[in-house]
Amino acid sequence: MLLPSVAVGTIFYFTMRAIFGADRAERAAQAAAEHEITHGAPTQAAAGETSARNRG
Repeated sequence: MLLPSVAVGTIFYFTMRAIFGADRAERAAQAAAEHEITHGAPTQAAAGETSARNRG
C-alpha cells in the first residue's frame, strides 16, 4: 500500500529536480547573454573557454 505513494513521490522528485536544473541553466545563460549585450564582451567563463580552444 505504501509502494505506489513512494513511486509517485520518487517520480515527482526527479521531475522537479530536472525542472529546477533546467531553470537554473536557463537563468545562467540569460544572465551571460545580458552581460554580453550590456558590456559588449563575453563573460570570463566564456572567454576562458575561447582561449583554451585557441591554444589546442
